[in-house]
Amino acid sequence: MVKLEPKLRVFNQEFFGATPVFLRGGMNGWGTDDQVIYNGDGTYSVHIALGAETYDFKVASDDWATVNLGAENADSATVELDVAKPLFTTNDNLRLTVDAAGTYRFTVVVPGATKPSVIVTPL
Repeated sequence: MVKLEPKLRVFNQEFFGATPVFLRGGMNGWGTDDQVIYNGDGTYSVHIALGAETYDFKVASDDWATVNLGAENADSATVELDVAKPLFTTNDNLRLTVDAAGTYRFTVVVPGATKPSVIVTPL
């Protein structure tokens, strides 16, 4: 019989540490205007006013090298409202189609030391 030893894993909920990270995409000229802010609970979020159209976007640092999170591949780029979308270190963009103009909350969720996701919610 194999005896399993318990393991304790510790990670910093402030996943991005001191690195400023932004929602970057067609909604803001791929710039650094919309920083995701740490909420103190393992999540980061930003609210953005969007018109009714389709937006490509990523979650990335200013240099695109420290943090660059997007779709796993081009075939898995679609983001649905209120559904967690896994994020990957990749060059592929995420794609969100907005049917109704309004303000949307983009929340980056880090449930552990790996496997971050993004959830887009209309406000």
